[in-house]
Amino acid sequence: MWPKIVFIKITSQCNYNCKYCYDRKSSKESSTKDLIKAIKFLSSKDVEGIVITGGEPLLRKDFPKIIQSIKKQKMKVYLDTNGDLFPKYKEIISKDVSILGLPFDFANNQSYRGKNNKKNVLNILQYYKENNGPKIRVGTVVTKDNIDKLEKIGKILKRNKVDQWKIYQFFKISTTNSEKNKKGLAVTNKEFKEGSRDVVKKYSRDINILVSPKSSRNKAYFFIDSDLSVFIPSQESSTGRISLGSLLDKDILKKWLSKVNKEKNDRNLRRTFISP
Repeated sequence: MWPKIVFIKITSQCNYNCKYCYDRKSSKESSTKDLIKAIKFLSSKDVEGIVITGGEPLLRKDFPKIIQSIKKQKMKVYLDTNGDLFPKYKEIISKDVSILGLPFDFANNQSYRGKNNKKNVLNILQYYKENNGPKIRVGTVVTKDNIDKLEKIGKILKRNKVDQWKIYQFFKISTTNSEKNKKGLAVTNKEFKEGSRDVVKKYSRDINILVSPKSSRNKAYFFIDSDLSVFIPSQESSTGRISLGSLLDKDILKKWLSKVNKEKNDRNLRRTFISP
C-alpha cells in the first residue's frame, strides 16, 4: 500500500543559506508538465496528500499551477515555506493549503535566515488570527544556539495562532551546510530530551507540541526529489539518503517498502498531518 502522504521537493533553490540546512542544491528541476504528471500518478495510487517543500517552493513561478493540480486530484496540500513570499501567494495558500509549515528558531533578533524573516512569520501568524486559512505548524530546529531559548519561543507562539509546534533535533547530512556546521550546532540526545521536556511541561496545555528526535525521522517518509527521483532520509548513509529510483519505476513502491521503517513513517504522518 502506498503511503497516505508523500513529500515533493519541487525545487532545491532557496533565498537563504541556513547554517543547519540539510538540503543539497541541484540544477535538476522537473517541468510543470512532469510535476503534474507525477501528481496524477500519485492520485491514481490513492495518495491522500502531498507536502510541497524545497528549497523554497514559493520561488517557482508555476507554484499556483502545482497547487491547483493537487486540488484537482482531490488531494490535500501541505506547504513548508520560510514565509517571505507569503504576501504574493496568500490567497491561494488561504484557500487551498490544509497545513502551512513555518520556521521559528529564535525569540530574539538572532536568525538563521534574513533579518526580516522572523517579522514575516509573525505577520503571517497575525494574519491568520484575523482571517480563515490553513492550520499552522511552526517548526523549531533545536541547536546549541537556541536550546536555552525554547521557553521564550514557546511564550511567543502561545500568544499567536499556532495549531502545532514541532520541535526537531538537529542532525547532519553529508555535503550539506548541516555537516559543515555540525560542531557548532549539534546537541546531544540528553540535551534535546531535557530541553524539549521542559517546554512540553510548560506549554502543552496551550499548544499542541510534537517532539521529534533525530532517531524518529530516520528511514521514514516517501520523498520525491526535484527531478522526481525517490529517496528515504537515512542518517546512516554517507549521502544522507537511500536512493530508490524514479517515481514512475514499476517497482518503486516495492523498493520503498523494503527500506522504509514503516512504523516510524506511519507514526510521523499520523501525528503531524492526519490527526485532527
